[in-house]
Amino acid sequence: MLPNPLPLGWVIAFTASGAIVYWCKWGPNKLRAFALSAIVDLLPVSALWKSITEVLVFTALGCFIGIGLLQPINAPQAVTAGFAWTGAFAKMRRPD
Repeated sequence: MLPNPLPLGWVIAFTASGAIVYWCKWGPNKLRAFALSAIVDLLPVSALWKSITEVLVFTALGCFIGIGLLQPINAPQAVTAGFAWTGAFAKMRRPD
């Protein structure tokens, strides 16, 4: 049985939650977005605002690209799209 498709707003919310949960699990100290981190580091704001900006922009890009490529229609697919985006386009920092 196929589940009913969700409205786009819910798909975006579930995709964003998947990306944010994955990002928050590892935290900004262990996980960095490939090119986005370098761009955010150039901003003339405090480290706290850089972290907030990075996760919000990364999540927005994840929703745009994850939904565009994977076209999730239900909650499990949308959360998985968020996880996949974060796993594919972020890298773990090396231990110091």
